[in-house]
Amino acid sequence: MDLNNERNIGVFIDYEYLHITLERLYGIVLKPELIIAGVRNKVSEYGKIILERAYAPWSNFVDGLAKLSKSRVETINITSKQVDKTDLATGRRCSILQNNADIYIAWDIAQLIFSNQNIDTFVIVTGDSDFIEIVKRVQQNGRRVAVVGFRDNTSDLLRTQADTFISLDDLASANESAILDRVIDLCLDLENKLNYVGYKLVMDILIREEPNVNFRDIIQRAINDGVFFTERRPEPDSVKGEVFVLKTNLSHPAAQGVIAKRKAEGKPVPVETAVGDEPGARATRNHDDPRFVDAVNRISTGDSAGALERFEEYLTDYPNDLSAYVSSIKCLVELNDSEKLPAMCKRARAVENYEQQRDHFPDWAEFIESKSYGESSEVVVTE
Repeated sequence: MDLNNERNIGVFIDYEYLHITLERLYGIVLKPELIIAGVRNKVSEYGKIILERAYAPWSNFVDGLAKLSKSRVETINITSKQVDKTDLATGRRCSILQNNADIYIAWDIAQLIFSNQNIDTFVIVTGDSDFIEIVKRVQQNGRRVAVVGFRDNTSDLLRTQADTFISLDDLASANESAILDRVIDLCLDLENKLNYVGYKLVMDILIREEPNVNFRDIIQRAINDGVFFTERRPEPDSVKGEVFVLKTNLSHPAAQGVIAKRKAEGKPVPVETAVGDEPGARATRNHDDPRFVDAVNRISTGDSAGALERFEEYLTDYPNDLSAYVSSIKCLVELNDSEKLPAMCKRARAVENYEQQRDHFPDWAEFIESKSYGESSEVVVTE
């Protein structure tokens, strides 16, 4: 489709498709304000949006209804239809309730075409093959059609039939990034009030706010990416006698972004202290060092090899910083460098105050110790 800013665009959103795709493919719940902003940003390249409608059984998506209405999107309530399907696992026929959005959107588009509304391009946000006939009819009436959706959950035939396909896949990562910002912000709040932040406490608060979000996987990925350090602390009042603790890595780019927002809003920000917190312990590490900062930034962009080189430079001056060794080991795991991994683990074991620092990285400490002895281990977050 040629870019033409003089075109008038109508946008028709199959909201249930967006919600289900994000939940099934990415394990995250749709943030309506992020999605609508993303769709607008992508579609506005093709012309001027003069109409936006979103279709769903809104009693199932009350939060989405409120936020889309606030964003000035017209919301159309729809019903479901009974459809006979074949269960691929059993081969049996079964009857299910199916989204009826295609019928409503087809009707509305037909009304707009035949009433000579000044819409040159119809943008349909969906992945459902049921929309193929709608696309054909619009094209037969001399209008252009763009399909907007997630590549892995959009019909190949629908993508082929449309004049253009606009991918929403990058919005899924933006959606998760916004959720991670919320997790970091909560942890920073708790770190200002408590001696330590328990993983279970964080999960309880988050799930109470948004019960359908898969926070566990998001936090696990954040731990693996170095956004949070972890440790286990003795706690007699706990059922297990200990608490699994999260500590925000204030040097990580994701944390830095949230910290900048907190500063702008006048919220308190924790001050990073040295592992062990002994007098003079800061000399054993310096996460403001440009080499450490550059290494962390390289990890965030997927440059594990470059990050490893920078950590090596940093460790020449701070050879007792276990966190730098842990990050280096993560890089070696990412690079699948089994030759250098045992040697790096042995160097980590040899740091001056290893026993004091290891409690800050309990899962990675187990990995380091097992690799030092030539065994295998996986790092998995536990409650």
